[in-house]
Amino acid sequence: MPRLLLKLALSCLLLSATSMLAGAEEKPVKLSPAELKTLNVFLSDICELGFLNFDLEASGSDELLHLGGASAAPDLIRFGVWHNYLNHFKESIQQPSGAEAGRSLQIDAKVVAATVEQYFALSFVPQSVAGSDPGFVYDGHSYHFEGADGEVYYHARVKTVLQTEGSVLKVTGEIYDIEGDGERLGDFEAWLKPKAGQSNKAWTVQKLTTAFDRY
Repeated sequence: MPRLLLKLALSCLLLSATSMLAGAEEKPVKLSPAELKTLNVFLSDICELGFLNFDLEASGSDELLHLGGASAAPDLIRFGVWHNYLNHFKESIQQPSGAEAGRSLQIDAKVVAATVEQYFALSFVPQSVAGSDPGFVYDGHSYHFEGADGEVYYHARVKTVLQTEGSVLKVTGEIYDIEGDGERLGDFEAWLKPKAGQSNKAWTVQKLTTAFDRY
């Protein structure tokens, strides 16, 4: 009898462990064409600004940009300003006129903070950013900066979406240059957290890594 009970106990443990492992497996997520397009745009918004290898930690590997610490504020401000410059110029960027014509462009600091919150769910202390080309001058309300164009902009093309532990999605795909012919230049992996109640319609990014092909 004791041996029988031991065998039953071991069997139960094995079944429990198997069930746990099965639950931890990555499961494919099927997106509608509209959801896939939204996801491609979301990730491309990040990649086009050169944010190709990062996480939300405060520190760690030198191979990644760490956006979770106080020292990352300049990078977050840069993202918030340039995202709106490229994608929401008419709505978000002010151009001085009249006597002030010819001066730098400006954007409300609240818009920059909202953009960073939207993509990364992070906050930061508003500040001027020196050592950047161009730099950003904070006047207590807005950021002033000089416009710039002509950069190479990378976009993302999603290939797979997997449900991992918890609600985090692992997304893999290709990187390509939008000025070229759409040819694949490398691959990316991203970990996204769906926003509450928005499932496959809105996310914040937790980590993204990119590996470009070597020619």
